[in-house]
Amino acid sequence: MAILRVDSVGLRMLAAHCQSWACEVVPADRPSTGTSWQVSSTATSDIDLAVMNRAELFAYQLRSIASTLRTAARNYEDRDQYSATRLEATPTGL
Repeated sequence: MAILRVDSVGLRMLAAHCQSWACEVVPADRPSTGTSWQVSSTATSDIDLAVMNRAELFAYQLRSIASTLRTAARNYEDRDQYSATRLEATPTGL
């Protein structure tokens, strides 16, 4: 009897993509702030901060999805191994 083999590569690849995208979402450098007495500079700083906060939240969510996908792949493989072991242990002729 052939051993079952699941293909969890797709889950692991998507997890890697999510992890990579999380790194790309948040800029490496925070935007510099202008002089606080300039109204337009203050408004721009506020917008930049709001965008950065959203980007960090999105990156966090992407990393969380990546972790969930890796766990799903691992569970899928573990369950497959368990099922294969059970099938091999099943007596023939039942």
